[in-house]
Amino acid sequence: MEKEKLSIIKVLEKNKQPISSKQLWQDSMYSDNIEKFYSELKKIQDRIIEEKTEKGSLISLK
Repeated sequence: MEKEKLSIIKVLEKNKQPISSKQLWQDSMYSDNIEKFYSELKKIQDRIIEEKTEKGSLISLK
């Protein structure tokens, strides 16, 4: 059974902990279009927190 594709906000709501931008992209409905993913991420940037780490970015809801 194919996993349901969720909006970026829904993926973040489902994950209580910050997740990597790669995991967020793969779990979202934009997993087949990285440009669309970053476009949507930019639209909701005021609702998210991006934490930079040595291994990349972790994203969560504010």
